[in-house]
Amino acid sequence: MDKLATPMVKGSNALALRSFYNKKLQQSLLSLLASASKGLNKDLGSLHSSVSYLPTDNRLQPAVYEANGRLMAALRAGSRITVEKALLRLEKALALLPVSPGIQIGTIYQHEYQDGMIETLTSDSVLGGEVLALNPDELQREAGYCRAAMALIALHAGDMNEELQTLLVRVNLFAGTCRGYGVIGASDVRVYGDVFLRGNLYDMDHRAYYAEHLTHETSHYYLHALMAFDPLVLNDPAERYPAPIRQDPRPMFGIYHATFVLSRMVLVFEKITQATGNPAFAEALETFRRQFRNGYKVVREHGRLTPLGWKIVSGYEEMLGELVA
Repeated sequence: MDKLATPMVKGSNALALRSFYNKKLQQSLLSLLASASKGLNKDLGSLHSSVSYLPTDNRLQPAVYEANGRLMAALRAGSRITVEKALLRLEKALALLPVSPGIQIGTIYQHEYQDGMIETLTSDSVLGGEVLALNPDELQREAGYCRAAMALIALHAGDMNEELQTLLVRVNLFAGTCRGYGVIGASDVRVYGDVFLRGNLYDMDHRAYYAEHLTHETSHYYLHALMAFDPLVLNDPAERYPAPIRQDPRPMFGIYHATFVLSRMVLVFEKITQATGNPAFAEALETFRRQFRNGYKVVREHGRLTPLGWKIVSGYEEMLGELVA
C-alpha cells in the first residue's frame, strides 16, 4: 500500500488500488453472508459462490457496493424481513455483472440502487435541493459535452484518463433547482464507481466544466479507496479549519480530501492549458493553484496524519514543484 500513497496520477496505481479495494468488499460480503445464513438458518450457498468468484481485478457495479452497505445495515437492525430484502438486492446487483466496457453516461432515477444516494443529494442541509432527471434532448447534449471533456483528458492527460476508466463506471447527470449553491458533483463509497454531476447550466466552457468535475470526483474515489486501508488523517472530526474550496470551515478530513483533489486538477488543467492555450482552462488553473496552496498550507500546519498521510503530502512537492514552495 505504501507505493499507492501518492498524489501522482498513474494508471497502474489505480488498477492496483481498485483490486485491493474490491477484495476488501468481497471479504465483507462473505462475512455478512455467513452471518445472514446463521441468523436466518438458511442456505445461502448460491450467493456465497457468486461472491467468491467476483472479478475483483475488474470494475464492479456500484450496485454491489450499495448491496454490501444495505446488508450490513440490515444485519445490525436485526430484522429478518429487512435482511431477506437486502439479500435479494445483492442477488440483483450480482446479476448486473460484468460491467460493460467504457464509462456509461445517463441520467438519474434509472437505477433502483441509487435511491439512497439521490435522497442524500436532495436532503443535505447546505447543498441539497430538487434533483431532476434530464430529458432526452438535454441528456444527449450534456453527454456529448461530457464525452468531449473525456476525449480532451485522454489526449493531453493520459494517466488521468486511465484513472477515470479504471475507477468510474457510470456518470449520472441531473438538473434541478437547489437551496444555496446546490450540489454540482458528488461521489460516495456507498455506490463506488458512480459519479453524479449537475448538467452544465452555467455560462462556462463545457469541456472545462466536465473535465474539472470528472477529475475531482475520480480523485475522491482514489483517496477513499486508500483510506479503507489507512485513515491517513488523525485529527479530531470536531476540529474546524479554513477550507480551500468551500466557504464554511471544514474538518481536516474534508480539507485533506480537497487538497488532494485540487493537486490533480492543477496537474490536468496545466497539461491541457499548455497543449491548447484554451483560456477557460487557463483561468480555472489559476483558481485551482490558489485553492491548492491554501489547502496545502492548512494541512501542513494543522494536519495530524499517519506516515502514509504525510507521504502523500510530501508527494505534492514532486508532483507540483514550486507550487508548494
